[in-house]
Amino acid sequence: SKWYETLTNFLNKQGLKQIIGERCVFVSENLDVILAFHVDDGFLLSKNENEKRKLLEVLEKEFKITVVSNPQDFLGMQICKNENGLSVSQNRYVKDIIQKYKMN
Repeated sequence: SKWYETLTNFLNKQGLKQIIGERCVFVSENLDVILAFHVDDGFLLSKNENEKRKLLEVLEKEFKITVVSNPQDFLGMQICKNENGLSVSQNRYVKDIIQKYKMN
């Protein structure tokens, strides 16, 4: 689709390349920046604060985006930042399924 082509071309110009096997995840050559997106949600990880800030600035100039500094969820997954990095879980989803099918 056109939006996907537009975004992909833009990200390629910023030095981000798609990973093999996942069309919606882009990484920088040195793996300092990882950007995942699905439809209108995106998740940006970076070891380098300056690289992250520069990418966000150009994204904001090119597209209408909303930046959430410390997101707590992405596509139904809960994200928790801790001393070891990030942990991702789907606890809320599992609880909802257990309740929906009265398995508790």
